[in-house]
Amino acid sequence: MFINIIFVLINIFLFINGLLPFRSNNEQYVNVPYKTQQFSVSKIDRTVIMIVDAIRTDFVSHNLMPLTTKLVKEHGCVINVSVSSPTVTLPRIKSLITGSIPQFMDILHNLGSTQVLEDSLLHKARKRNNQILFHGDETWLKIFPSDMFLRYTGTTSLYVKDFYEVDSNVTKNLNLELEKNDWNIMILHYLGLDHIGHVHGPFSHLVPPKLHEMDLIFSRIFKSLSQNKNLSSLVILTGDHGMRDTGGHGGSTYSETHVPFVVLGVPCVNGLIDQVDIAPNLAILLGLEIPSLSIGKLTQLLLKNLTADQYASALYYNAELLSKKYGGNGSEFESISKMYRSYMEKKDENAALHLIEMCTKYSEKASRTLREASTQQDLNAMILSVICLLYALITHLKGSELFKRNVFNYIFYLSIPLLGMVSKNEFVVIPVLIASVFQITGLPKFKIERNNLILVFSIFFQPITWLSSSLIEEEHEFWYFMLNTFLVIQILKTLKKKDFTSCIVWFSIGISFRFAETLNQMGDKWSSLPDTADLLLKPQNYLLHITLLCFSIFNIYYFCLKYGKSLYHLEKIILFLVFIYKLSSPDNFILARIIYLLLAVYLALGLDYLNSWILLIALLSKSYNLCLIPLSVYTSRQIFNEDKMKVGVSSTCLHLIMIKSLFFMQGTGNTIASIDVSVGYTALTNYNPMFVGAQLLINTYSSTILMHLLLYKSENTKSFFRLVYTERLYSTIVVFIVSIIFRNHIFIWSVYAPKLCIECCHTLVLIVEFLFYVFISSVSKKLKVMWK
Repeated sequence: MFINIIFVLINIFLFINGLLPFRSNNEQYVNVPYKTQQFSVSKIDRTVIMIVDAIRTDFVSHNLMPLTTKLVKEHGCVINVSVSSPTVTLPRIKSLITGSIPQFMDILHNLGSTQVLEDSLLHKARKRNNQILFHGDETWLKIFPSDMFLRYTGTTSLYVKDFYEVDSNVTKNLNLELEKNDWNIMILHYLGLDHIGHVHGPFSHLVPPKLHEMDLIFSRIFKSLSQNKNLSSLVILTGDHGMRDTGGHGGSTYSETHVPFVVLGVPCVNGLIDQVDIAPNLAILLGLEIPSLSIGKLTQLLLKNLTADQYASALYYNAELLSKKYGGNGSEFESISKMYRSYMEKKDENAALHLIEMCTKYSEKASRTLREASTQQDLNAMILSVICLLYALITHLKGSELFKRNVFNYIFYLSIPLLGMVSKNEFVVIPVLIASVFQITGLPKFKIERNNLILVFSIFFQPITWLSSSLIEEEHEFWYFMLNTFLVIQILKTLKKKDFTSCIVWFSIGISFRFAETLNQMGDKWSSLPDTADLLLKPQNYLLHITLLCFSIFNIYYFCLKYGKSLYHLEKIILFLVFIYKLSSPDNFILARIIYLLLAVYLALGLDYLNSWILLIALLSKSYNLCLIPLSVYTSRQIFNEDKMKVGVSSTCLHLIMIKSLFFMQGTGNTIASIDVSVGYTALTNYNPMFVGAQLLINTYSSTILMHLLLYKSENTKSFFRLVYTERLYSTIVVFIVSIIFRNHIFIWSVYAPKLCIECCHTLVLIVEFLFYVFISSVSKKLKVMWK
């Protein structure tokens, strides 16, 4: 079994690397030609690029940023910038300054990248001996060499509970730099707005004051630079990504993928551009070379100050760079080159206009094609991974390996994926196909009772619906329907038996789950609408919020903790401290650390894993989500009572339906943006990738592990894991196949790739759980032998 799990893990990595490649920066820059000539338009002495993290296009309005909107009318323009997924900081910074589309796996690097870029707009500026300053998000300092900036300070971007100090430090340095004249380019990256969005959302009362603060800063920068008439200045305000209506970012909603690009100091026109277009256009404005990785196109929206001759030459320069990467029809660019040479000889105005038209059409076509082909995928590796997982599933169902001697099984399991990584030959799949055929022939017959057919069918049918992107976005509707259907059936059963006590119990459970479904608005269509959690968090509903919190804490003890081991009433003390923590400020890291310490003592001395897990997720969960814990535990006990306290197919399937439903009820969906980042900083005062990642994983899959622990404590543990592991392998295989089918779909990065990551993480969590259960079982057996 252990080697089967290792085999599964290797193939999950192989598939993800095939669809979402892990490429180094060195690999990205191979054979990319650099343009050595310089194209200078006009002298801009000083440029300030002010990035407000997570600013949306609708935030730049007369009501929220009056000074900025007034300056736009008098001195510039505001352009709507379209941003690609994933909408997280690191890949968006790379896109902003290189003009390229980074890999999707940069979303993981966003939690702590140390990859240094080899070419960008800033590299071209340093090549021209421009002095560059930076103050703000420390992500910039991780992707640029240390000698890039004349002066710099970094602020922690991932500690999302800091709304004010993280910005005041940037402004303090800004005030000092405005008094000096030894710099050419200054970059400021403000994080406070993004942090507010993560914790409270875009409609929080904290957002308008923060935007007013940014408005004042941007206005002061422009006025300060404008005072020196001897120096020409360019001042820009933009965002790396937007913010979705429910808070956070990472998805592909309009509010996440559209940011403002405010330009003051040069002639420009309002309009719409792609984020990859910013780097080449800024390069022309500043008289710099275009970054070698740029796949963006030039636009007259930003280059209004160019003459027809200058604009034609700039367009040809960019088209030539694009042609080196695009390839396409060689004769197409050759005709443009001939036209350019002819124009350079005659300098005819009509020829210039014709050249502009030809270069514009070619650049748009080349840029669009390069954006679509920005991620090169390894189809052979993906297909091999799917077939290998099918073999692992068949072997798991059969219950025996292909070879009698384990050494041959080890060689087979390890050699096939390694061959897939090294060799790009599609014939590597043939041995796995042959082995799968041999394994299928010996599969035992599975008998499923009629009563369980609908449950089993629903669980194994649902992943097929992932062929529709809309059904991935609205997946919660399916599981809510299945859970409510089961509860209605239970109510009807008890009425038929005239067991009115059980009927009232199941009816109460049904009402409670219906309320839980309203706590967090899920899906894509209705996510912007207010939910119960939004109502509870309003100041006027504080009493109602506290009532629900008290009710939840009491039920956690009454339905959960009192059935476990009591260690000097320590579990009651921990639960009371959790209650105090929920009432206090989320920045109360001292109390959170005390709870962690007491929880460690309780776990070490009591060895009650179920109650320890309940207390841990109670600490990490949002206060309004605490009611889900006693509800899920009590429902699980009722299911076991119906099944005579044994884990059978029906009870395991019902727990799987609850796992899926609770996953969405707690506010986690099939998008990266739905993950509550603020939970990762519980008990922390600064960013620690290991602890933040662990707490995010625990919170995301809290209900999943809770249901598994309840199943584990039952009698037939082997039966439980057999079915759950089968469901996980099957779901992973289906999401792999769906990802292959839609690998070139427009929603691959916004819908299918996040779903792939969520399902793979779910599988990894189950594997870690299984290894934990095996470890606990072996330790328990040894202790029993020692005791005897």
